[in-house]
Amino acid sequence: MKYDPENPLTEEQLDKLGKEDFDSVLEYLDGMSNHQKRKGNPKVKEHKEQKRQSLRDSGIDKIKTNRDQWFD
Repeated sequence: MKYDPENPLTEEQLDKLGKEDFDSVLEYLDGMSNHQKRKGNPKVKEHKEQKRQSLRDSGIDKIKTNRDQWFD
């Protein structure tokens, strides 16, 4: 069973599914953890944007955010 972030299972549904098919519960939990890792940390994004804004305020208008851009 795959994890659906729009319609997550409740604890009761997970318990019932665990008794019926344990492998599908493990697959569901793996999908849930991968989805949560993908979301990212909003504080890191906020900190990066503050650093970019301080560079913009100091007059630097071309900010290279991707490593590939350093070799233009």
